[in-house]
Amino acid sequence: MNNFFKKTRIQVDELLNDTYIFIKNIYNNTSNLFTASSPFGQILTALAAFVSLVFYYIEDSITELNIYTASRPLNIWGLAQIAGHKASLAQAPTGLLSISRNSTIDPLITTIRIPNFTKIRMVENNLEYLMVNSTDYLNVAFNDSIFKSINFRVHQGQLQNQQFTGTSEQLQTFELNLKEGEWVAEGHIYVYVNGEKIAIKDSTYDMSYDELACIVERGINSGIAVRFGTGTMGFVPQIGAEIFIEYLITNGDLGNVPKSPKYVFIFDDYGFDQNGNEVDLNHFFNIGMVTGIINGASPEPIELTKMLAPATSRAMVLAQTTNYESFFMKMQQFSLIKVWTEYNHINPYVDNFVYILLVPNLRKRLLTNYDYFNLPLERFMLSTHEKDEITNKIEISGAKLFGDE
Repeated sequence: MNNFFKKTRIQVDELLNDTYIFIKNIYNNTSNLFTASSPFGQILTALAAFVSLVFYYIEDSITELNIYTASRPLNIWGLAQIAGHKASLAQAPTGLLSISRNSTIDPLITTIRIPNFTKIRMVENNLEYLMVNSTDYLNVAFNDSIFKSINFRVHQGQLQNQQFTGTSEQLQTFELNLKEGEWVAEGHIYVYVNGEKIAIKDSTYDMSYDELACIVERGINSGIAVRFGTGTMGFVPQIGAEIFIEYLITNGDLGNVPKSPKYVFIFDDYGFDQNGNEVDLNHFFNIGMVTGIINGASPEPIELTKMLAPATSRAMVLAQTTNYESFFMKMQQFSLIKVWTEYNHINPYVDNFVYILLVPNLRKRLLTNYDYFNLPLERFMLSTHEKDEITNKIEISGAKLFGDE
């Protein structure tokens, strides 16, 4: 009965036209009785619209199941994670600054306490940097004649937080409400439940029974979501539990600053004297650069995720040279990445070492009023501090299998 359909005419509008022609041929003179506006014609038109949607859904499903043809970021991130690759969030620039005492003398002040996460602003780019210490306060003996300077680490960005309430449901998911264009820094997300800090795991399968842990993943709307477990794998926040999520919003590579004495940093927060009184830190201290503030990067581009996912180790380790190449490509800082190992039949331990050649991306290292021809020579090479930061990043990842570089 349906042999009037032709395999060469499979588009919906072609199938609809063939149906019209078939009906008119069967019932002969029906032009005056059967049209697209007649009852059965309207049914065919509506049916054709539904069939179009079905075909579109099938095509879209097949397309989005392939990481190379998928277009929706959430689908690409999901497919990449199945392959063992977790797309990177933005990287917060980090570096070392120092404080030195200026000529101001106050005999009534013996100690100045600078709180952890004190805000520091760079005058030239008007971006905010956070002082990061291992203690709640940095205590400076202000009247100590031996005191010269104190170094401290900074991360570029602003600390923000949001609060949620537990529901006692399994796999509770809370999505951060972020403004358009805000970037959450990788490794700077902290989750607390009823005031207790909990661990962040890569997957619910990494959580033990009722373990105080959660996972941070890409959200559907804003891009960042925190998900808890099922009880069997990870704990379930009870109804009314206070969930506090703290995170760092960074400007990525815009916050990178090369080391230079001409840049000016000022405190945006107050410190305290030995009696707990507020003091203007800019009145007592000068801020200088010990190293450049480096390694800031924007979130991993979708096209880079598509390229890196197939080359990622499913064991989440740096097991091969290709895994190291992927690791450095995610940093988005280098124009040339070459990783290799060597073999020596006399010394069997040589192949336990990985050798890495990294050439910085000069487009991201250009300074104001400089071009490719008058850029300082040191900008073409990695500094000792940058090499140390890269080595530290590899060590912190916990994924290294090779020996020392």
